[in-house]
This record gives sequence, C-alpha cells and structure tokens, in this order.
Amino acid sequence: MKKTDKRLREAHAKLEALVAAAESENGEFSAWEFAAAYDAVEALEAKIMKKEADHTKFHSYLPKLLYSIPETAHMLSMDDKSVRRLLERGLLKSSKALRTKLITRESIENFIKTST
Repeated sequence: MKKTDKRLREAHAKLEALVAAAESENGEFSAWEFAAAYDAVEALEAKIMKKEADHTKFHSYLPKLLYSIPETAHMLSMDDKSVRRLLERGLLKSSKALRTKLITRESIENFIKTST
C-alpha cells in the first residue's frame, strides 16, 4: 500500500467522521467545519496527483538499468524458471545488493550477443 493512498484514506475517514459526529450531536453540522475538512481533502488529493504526475515524468526519462526475473523472462521470451537456470549457470548476472534478484541490462545484452 502506498503511503499517499493511506494518507488519502485517512483524510476521507476524518471527513466522514466529522460529518457523522456533527449529525449525531444535533442533527446538523457546521458548514464551516465541513468546508474546511473538504478543502483539506481536496488539497491533499491535488498534492498527491501532482506528486504522482511528477514522479511519472521523472521516471519516463530514465533508462531502466535493472530488471526482475519475470521482466527478464518476458524480454527473452522464456519462462521465469529458465531465467533462474541461466542465473545458476552464470550466463546471466544479477545484482547482489538486494534480497530480490535484479538482472542488469548489460547482462541481458551480453547474453543475447553471446548466445546468437
């Protein structure tokens, strides 16, 4: 779950709780409180949308350097199990920095060059 999704859900929950509490107290709620809460939710939604749009723009310019096993299998038109075998044989090299195996673009390109 994304942190922004959680924050947005929390903001919506606060807005709903405010309306429910105001309705249960006297059958109506303060328009001022509701407007303030609604504006806060809208501002948060706008901020999240802008951040996600900026994130997408930034990443669309960067070349991808590492690929997961399923991504590599898709690029090489083979099964995930075959990619794992190539890793075991040393024909593909993966990053050792993380728990999940990420295969470098160079390794994939070298495999294609040497296997054809």
